[in-house]
Amino acid sequence: RKAGDFMLKFIDERTGLPKESYDLWEEKLGVFTFTASTVYAGLQAAANFEKEFGSLAKEKKYRKTAELIKEKIISDLYDEKKGYFIKGICYNNKIVRDEVVDASSSYGVFEYGILSVDDERVKKSMEMFKEKLLGNNHVGGCIRYENDSYRKTGKDAPSNPWIITTLWLAEYYVNLAKKKEDLEPAVKIFDWVADHALETGLLPEQLHPENGSPLSVAPLTWSHAGFVIAVNKYLQKLEELGICRTYNPAG
Repeated sequence: RKAGDFMLKFIDERTGLPKESYDLWEEKLGVFTFTASTVYAGLQAAANFEKEFGSLAKEKKYRKTAELIKEKIISDLYDEKKGYFIKGICYNNKIVRDEVVDASSSYGVFEYGILSVDDERVKKSMEMFKEKLLGNNHVGGCIRYENDSYRKTGKDAPSNPWIITTLWLAEYYVNLAKKKEDLEPAVKIFDWVADHALETGLLPEQLHPENGSPLSVAPLTWSHAGFVIAVNKYLQKLEELGICRTYNPAG
């Protein structure tokens, strides 16, 4: 309840979105599509707790605020002309749009329930994700966002692919799948991740764009968690499609 109440108060009256915070990459201060999507999901979760154990009035308040945030994400953070969810907005004496194509923006919108993967806005945004962030190097995988300079291997080198962002693409393919064949792109990503694990099976944060060697932190818990999440969703989809009956999220 304390967490839910904090999220209720941490809303900017100018935008109707959560107030400024640092993005999930811990680099920029602003109001981001990904963060706003997680706040929407957090308020819905708080409402679910109130429904089961608490106050009906609280539940309604959390859900109302969550829906208002959802409306603002769709109306203010989706660029109709360009066809994708922008990174977010920042303040510099006035509101400034950050139109960078960031992997987290498109992912956050479908992962946290703002829109379904079948929604045309999500599909268009993910097409931009793939166009701008996928395979711009010799080893494959997705970079975090356009012109990412973190840990670049050289002045003119491409941005580094990350394990987690590539697995987000796999999750999209899994969510979108209507038949077994639709899952093949996700399986290829799982194989790609496995191929770039260390000999011990540990996964790094990111890869060298020329030779695929591990860069930065290794192992990175986030990479491993992302792999487990994506594979569990894949197994669940197999069950939903009637292909197998092996999915058991409890282990």
